[in-house]
Amino acid sequence: MDSKKLTVKKLFDIFLCIISITGFLIMCYMTYKSWYPWIDEVNAWNISHDLSFIEYFKVAKYEGHMFLWYTILSPFAKNEWGFPSSLYFANFIFLFGSIILLWLARPLNSLMKTLITFSFPIRVFSKLARCYSIGLFFLFSIASLYPKRLKHPLFYSFLIILAANTSVMALVGAFIFGLAFLYDIIKEFKNKLFSKKDLILTLSILLFGAILILIQLGKSQTPMFITENPTNYNSALMFFSNFQLRDKLYYPSNIFTNTTYTLITMICLIMLSPVVMKKNKQPLFFLFGTIGLLTCIFSFVYGGQANHHSFIYIYIIIAMWLFLSEYKIENIREKIYTGIFMLFLLGIFFNYDYKYVYSGQARTVFKEYITKHQNDFQNHKIFFFPSYSYSKEVIPYLYQYNLQFYDSHGNNLESLEAYKVQWKDRIVDFDKIADMLNENETAYFFTTNKNHLILELSEKSNKNKNKIQVTNEQTVSSITIQTIKKAK
Repeated sequence: MDSKKLTVKKLFDIFLCIISITGFLIMCYMTYKSWYPWIDEVNAWNISHDLSFIEYFKVAKYEGHMFLWYTILSPFAKNEWGFPSSLYFANFIFLFGSIILLWLARPLNSLMKTLITFSFPIRVFSKLARCYSIGLFFLFSIASLYPKRLKHPLFYSFLIILAANTSVMALVGAFIFGLAFLYDIIKEFKNKLFSKKDLILTLSILLFGAILILIQLGKSQTPMFITENPTNYNSALMFFSNFQLRDKLYYPSNIFTNTTYTLITMICLIMLSPVVMKKNKQPLFFLFGTIGLLTCIFSFVYGGQANHHSFIYIYIIIAMWLFLSEYKIENIREKIYTGIFMLFLLGIFFNYDYKYVYSGQARTVFKEYITKHQNDFQNHKIFFFPSYSYSKEVIPYLYQYNLQFYDSHGNNLESLEAYKVQWKDRIVDFDKIADMLNENETAYFFTTNKNHLILELSEKSNKNKNKIQVTNEQTVSSITIQTIKKAK
């Protein structure tokens, strides 16, 4: 009888696995067919295309993301292979790898894995071809190796520094994993269960990873680290309500999609964890360490968006993964805790979808206009304001025309300097632009809205804008194109 039940359970597990992975592949395909890459996705591609490997480390302090994602994209970007297909392919490979690791994990049952496969964080990462899927892959890799971490300390350490070098969100988890592992190896070394050679090599790898992070994020200039306060007073709790981009908020009627429901299950899990996990303190340390650090970041440094808030859910899942990997559920208290975890997974499974609420009209018009008139723009400088918006999103489509693109500060858009100023005061430096133009040389100035341009100009720029003469102006949908020359 027991054998028969075991066979039925095994068949059910296989059925759920096949259905989940097939559904995941269909979800990713549908996403690829309907999703248009937006600025933060394209910007990573531009960095990979424009900058050298050494400059990937220099730009991190302005971007807030580390070198690893740029390095992975660089063979595709530098050879201009299949944008945006190759961008989404790279993202898909790591996200699919994360799902495979999840289904290979023994501690979590098949129903848990199914709910996680289609949960809100996975749906977010399937749509955003950024550095988050690769971070998830390495975090899941660490969780998979966690029970054997002391048998493979070097590989485990290597996975930690790889996760840390993807994004700040994954760095939080990698940091807590690293601290816990340091405690383990020092404790084992004192008990003479860990060799001196392995200790030195492990510490060297972790130290090397820490130095890499300091090189990239030291004296960071990205808004994540220079913003004194979050964008609004609700930022500390935004991850509970999952605002969409552009602050469009759904009010779902299903109880499982209600944000209050998800919040209650999360609070219950966090409050009960010291009682349930007291025999295995590392998952407890991981849970409180990651949730605590992310809450501080979202409260006092950077309010974040749905893609950032998803890591709250990811770290709760990983904490339970770690707990179940070394502890068997036995008493009623632990069974109740597991039940609450299932209710939590239902909340993020039924949570509403993530959409980028932006029509992309400006970038589409700009792309079509440049493509149609590219012969007219040959050998002429093209300036953009603001440079970080629509121009960055469409430039990968225009590499073939070999045009000269500059930002409103006069920096070549393919230079490190352009990435340094994009987050700072977005003004038009008429002095610099005038100096760049020869006598009677014609250039072009693009902006999404002329009135917006005038509002954004600084007092200094307004005083000096008579150095530039506008000889022609036309508006195509939301794009204003000005033909400019140096004033005589």
